[in-house]
Amino acid sequence: METVAMLQKQIAGYVLQPTDDEVLECALAGIRRGIDRLNMVNWSWAITYDDIYFDATLGDYPLQKWFKAPLNFELFDSSNQRAGRFEYKPWKTFLLEHAMATSMSSPPVYSAPNVFSQGTISLEAAPSADFVLKYPNGRIWYYKYIQYPTGPGSVIDAPSPATSYLYEWACAHTANNYAQSKVGAAYQRANQLFEPGGHTGALLTADNDVHTDWQGE
Repeated sequence: METVAMLQKQIAGYVLQPTDDEVLECALAGIRRGIDRLNMVNWSWAITYDDIYFDATLGDYPLQKWFKAPLNFELFDSSNQRAGRFEYKPWKTFLLEHAMATSMSSPPVYSAPNVFSQGTISLEAAPSADFVLKYPNGRIWYYKYIQYPTGPGSVIDAPSPATSYLYEWACAHTANNYAQSKVGAAYQRANQLFEPGGHTGALLTADNDVHTDWQGE
């Protein structure tokens, strides 16, 4: 699999300076800016899920990825059959309506306190022992934030078409500093890859028409 260091070298090669440390750093900055742009859209390929095992003493639960936007939070009964779901509410509404809750509503409610810095979700109250006995676990589906690469040997947390977009975007970013005659072509290719239904259709589909949790029902 292609590492970030390999991608940086290819980007720097676009301006014919594949070994220059300053150009390689500029290429990495371009990759990060491209990831910022990717995170402006809820992509179908950025959907993930976590299985949550309820504890009668806990109201907050960590997630494996950074939570960006909700899709569905299913409840499973003791036979592991789907038996209901949580309702999602934005954090401000959640605090206003459920800050003093001491027990679960019907349907139960959850939120995310800070989608930019915390990979956690909060329930309106810690589940009771009876609730845990009846619904021992749940599965939360959500859109994740694509994270910045953590080092030269890391890989981009996205499918290959998105990596192709990041390459073109970072090429344009780098060319803007080192080879301006090449900027326009790279930006054009990047935008064609980014736009759903572009000339190649390469970046898959944005879920613009998909309702988030409990909306439109």
